[in-house]
Amino acid sequence: LLGRAGYSRGMVSGGAAGLLLIEEGLRLARELGDPVIIGEALGARGVHHSNHLRVSDAIEDLALAYPVLEKSGNRWEAIRFEATYVRQLVITGRGSEVSIMLPVVTQNALELGHLGAWFLMDQTRAHIEWCRHGSVAAFERFARDGLEKWASLGPWVSAANVYLAIALFEGDTCDDPSAVIASGGFSMGNEAWTDFAWAEYFVISAETHPHRALAILDSHLDRLPVSAASGSGGGGLALLRAIRGLALLGELARSATLYELSVEILRMGSVIGVNSVVECDCGIAAAAGGKWDLAETHFNNALHVTRTAPHVPAEPDVLQWHAWMLLQRRASGDVERAVGMLRECVGLCERVGLPRRARVATEMLRDSTEGRGTA
Repeated sequence: LLGRAGYSRGMVSGGAAGLLLIEEGLRLARELGDPVIIGEALGARGVHHSNHLRVSDAIEDLALAYPVLEKSGNRWEAIRFEATYVRQLVITGRGSEVSIMLPVVTQNALELGHLGAWFLMDQTRAHIEWCRHGSVAAFERFARDGLEKWASLGPWVSAANVYLAIALFEGDTCDDPSAVIASGGFSMGNEAWTDFAWAEYFVISAETHPHRALAILDSHLDRLPVSAASGSGGGGLALLRAIRGLALLGELARSATLYELSVEILRMGSVIGVNSVVECDCGIAAAAGGKWDLAETHFNNALHVTRTAPHVPAEPDVLQWHAWMLLQRRASGDVERAVGMLRECVGLCERVGLPRRARVATEMLRDSTEGRGTA
């Protein structure tokens, strides 16, 4: 009961108070020595960690929890914990493992009628396919289907609006792709998902409608964590989106202040997002603060992640931002290197079918060869 209370408390009012309840529940469970009760407590802590971006900790707890509960016959809790476990594996870039587990977990969730687990697996399937192939059309179909399939899930259906905005943005098919997020509202059942919504609205607006972007961020500043271990996981993801959006808006000093927190998020196990990799965000923040050598290291690491995870749409994203850094620094040979990266970026985007990224990289390429800045 303490585990459930702690998990629920963490969902709606921050992490520390909820974690204290869960830890007390786990302590009592270990005193009792019942492996099933211990499994339930570890699962509750794992879900709590997942909602606060402690990805490595979540994986460790959930990997212990769900097999015990499945063996005990508590399939309902087992599938909830297993689905969360699979979702965390995606964030670490372990797509091959996820591909093996995904069909079975999805089928079990459907058989049990566990809508929460099915909801996570439906998103996970689309995320894996997006990372592997970068098909904007397929990702848009997934988002539009979600508006119908997830309608019975209450505020959770708003997640489909966020995914649709990302697809419309990547497809470069409308003037205001993030308007669908605002139309659906930002309240999505818990803090983590709510932060995911407004943060995407901000970062997309920073590129398409910069006049409104800062107001979006500034109205949600209290949602950004003061440390990576505080606040919701959505708050941590919002911080990463804030780094990008602020850099796009030329607010480099503000973007730079978030560097240390972005590195903390990376250390806690987050590797990839829906359409980016965390090392790239770290690189942007480092470059915004003039930490050129650190930025180079992050961008090189990010490129490696995109090619090994893989994350096809994020590869040109990393090349574009690395080129942006070089054009900011403009040391000897930087412009030539940036031009090479941008040409590679354009080629990748045209081959995969990422029109907005191709257009932006082409504009940056033109500006760099004409001697103009790119910030």
